[in-house]
Amino acid sequence: ESDVAAKCVVCEAGSFRNENKECERCPETYTTTVGARTREACRCPQGKYENKKERRCEDCQPNAICMGGNDIPLVEDGYFAELRPVGATMETFERLEIWKCPFKD
Repeated sequence: ESDVAAKCVVCEAGSFRNENKECERCPETYTTTVGARTREACRCPQGKYENKKERRCEDCQPNAICMGGNDIPLVEDGYFAELRPVGATMETFERLEIWKCPFKD
């Protein structure tokens, strides 16, 4: 396969072009858009968040809003949350603890 033809490889959603210029599936629970060119493009789909400890995408919790990708979940109006970090930074959180605000019905 010519170098020009290899550059024209467009991988389907859920896969990326690896260093051998072949399409490779993202790890289980992750996805990509069509035409992803690196493993780093594998992200969580909308409605899920990334559990950094387990290294997988998990369903969004009730009363949370998960935009997908590597974004931290947001909470719905009338709720507050606390991140349970895996390490020293909030960048590597494991889960979100969500509580209803006492002044909201």
